[in-house]
Amino acid sequence: MGYQGQICPSWMVGDRCLLHNLKSLELHQCRALEFLPDIDSLSQDLNDLVLRDLWKLKKLSILPPALTKLVLDACFSLAFGSKEDSEMIRSTQDITISQVVTFSEGLADKHAINIRQSKWSKIISKSSVQTDGNLLRNWLEQRMDIIYRNLQEEEVQLVLPPSLQLLELTSCAFTNSALQECLRDLTSLTHLKISDVISLTSLPSADVLRCLTMLQKLEIRECWFLTSLGGLHTLSSLKELTIDLCPNLSAEWPTLGGSTSLLPSSLESLKINACNWKHLDDSRPDLASLNNPFMASLQLGNLKSLSKLSITNCPNLSSNQVRRWRFVTTQKLHNRRPSLLYVLLAEQASASLNFLHVEDFNRESFRPEEEQVFQHLTSLRNLHFRKCSIKSLPANLESLNSLGLLYIYNCQNILSLPHLPRSLSSLSLLSCNPVLEKQCQKPHGQDWCKIAHIPTVYVS
Repeated sequence: MGYQGQICPSWMVGDRCLLHNLKSLELHQCRALEFLPDIDSLSQDLNDLVLRDLWKLKKLSILPPALTKLVLDACFSLAFGSKEDSEMIRSTQDITISQVVTFSEGLADKHAINIRQSKWSKIISKSSVQTDGNLLRNWLEQRMDIIYRNLQEEEVQLVLPPSLQLLELTSCAFTNSALQECLRDLTSLTHLKISDVISLTSLPSADVLRCLTMLQKLEIRECWFLTSLGGLHTLSSLKELTIDLCPNLSAEWPTLGGSTSLLPSSLESLKINACNWKHLDDSRPDLASLNNPFMASLQLGNLKSLSKLSITNCPNLSSNQVRRWRFVTTQKLHNRRPSLLYVLLAEQASASLNFLHVEDFNRESFRPEEEQVFQHLTSLRNLHFRKCSIKSLPANLESLNSLGLLYIYNCQNILSLPHLPRSLSSLSLLSCNPVLEKQCQKPHGQDWCKIAHIPTVYVS
């Protein structure tokens, strides 16, 4: 960690016998190192290779055949792809960046969210990822200039061994064709994470992704220019899918295999955050038709194994669009859109829900149809309210006989508690109104009689 030489240390290039049995190699913050030795010749038995913050690394040598884990994180000078790919991205760069800036400004304004600072900002002068449009635009343009320069020097493809089980690509340059080629034969891959890869506009096609028969977990984060999920629907073993901060992502109909859904039916957990799904139009009356490809292509009702769902900060998604979804076995729901609450929790779905997180509910009360939802949560065990403006909790919470944990954080308008179920084992009131905290003090608080039966009560 922290080695600042431009060439490899002697222990890596000297007596190779010293590393013959090496199983794991991690290099962190070797920011001046430009080349690595032939890793394949260091150790044929190497299983794990982690390269973080190798800013000047220009090439990755042949990888060992037994490698099962590869992490490339903040290797800014590594660029995999072709000149043709880079020219294609450049041709639409201005339009794409404008769309990103517009979405990011609106997201921050509506949801009080700061766009996260990327590791790329460490090598871009006087730039940080903020919600100011000019700063964000300049930051994205500088990043793309670095990627273009690296791609123009030499066309490089990443060749990965079929033994690989975990692949993490963060803050480095991959074009569509490079990702397509490196994933083609990874039949043992179980976990794939792609984060902050600005040069990627599409996931690989169906003929590539359907070969990833062991892939169970896929994370796609901060891919600012990503527009297409490619052949995602063909990942037959995928259980967990996270799509986070992909502001240009559009809803497309799959074109191969006869599927009409973007998502694989095997999904058990789905998290979507800060995605500006294109082609959404609430004015169109026929929400199941081709006029609304997002609505028709997600088809969450076909995800019979789905048990965890989180949809946050997707401003184009309305209750009218969600109303057509039909969940069957949803068990965990994280929601920041109060207008979606009663739609997401249709009666047949709410009966199986065991975790509900309600955040940033900015009205002072629930509508009758929203409050009615709670009486159907017969399996609910954990209930969280966070940063909500409501003046009172739902009055029917006492009927939730399975509820074990109630967590209330920074809900300043709540001054009193309703009667709570006897099943509760833990109650937490954190950063709430001092009046409520006083009401719950033992033994003379006016609400103490409502919570005295709860074994663990935490008020702060």
